[in-house]
Amino acid sequence: MVWFLFGRKKDTELDKKLRSIENKTIDSFNNVKDNFQNIKSWLTHLNEKDTELDKKLHHILGKLDVIEKYLYKNQQDYDENVEEDLPLKTISLKNNSLDSLTPTQKQMLGLVIRLMRERGLDWVYAKDIAEELYHDQEYAEVRSTMSEYLRFLEDEGLIKRRRRGKQIQVTLTDSGKTLKIFQKSIIQLKKKKRH
Repeated sequence: MVWFLFGRKKDTELDKKLRSIENKTIDSFNNVKDNFQNIKSWLTHLNEKDTELDKKLHHILGKLDVIEKYLYKNQQDYDENVEEDLPLKTISLKNNSLDSLTPTQKQMLGLVIRLMRERGLDWVYAKDIAEELYHDQEYAEVRSTMSEYLRFLEDEGLIKRRRRGKQIQVTLTDSGKTLKIFQKSIIQLKKKKRH
């Protein structure tokens, strides 16, 4: 009979330990369930904010499109009526014509002209020219190529360069301003139509 009491005591201690483990396991699973519920509600909140920001961004982009269309609506194309803006005469380059320039050099010179006219500035940044010409590459990747092209145009007497901090700025020389570069047959400066 004594053994019966001792065996019973071990069973109750074992039952207590099992119940304790079971309660701790239930609490742990409940905590995990609560954590997942909190994560789900946080993700729902972030998704709503993301959707709200997308709507605001589309609204702002729509306004920018309207402003851009308004700004360009009354602006003449770059190859029309240019005679009124700049006196046109052919100057002699070292090789006597724009034919000595490569298509990329012509395009770069045209970009300098276009950016100066679009922005109403006397000087434009080489980085802006690179973004237009090499839009799919980082400026650091094309900096040396840009420098070579600009140096050549400067040697031909078409542009001037200057350094502003770490940036290079470019402008047309007096000789560059008198080129017949606006003619459509020489270089295409007409802005692409936006859709």
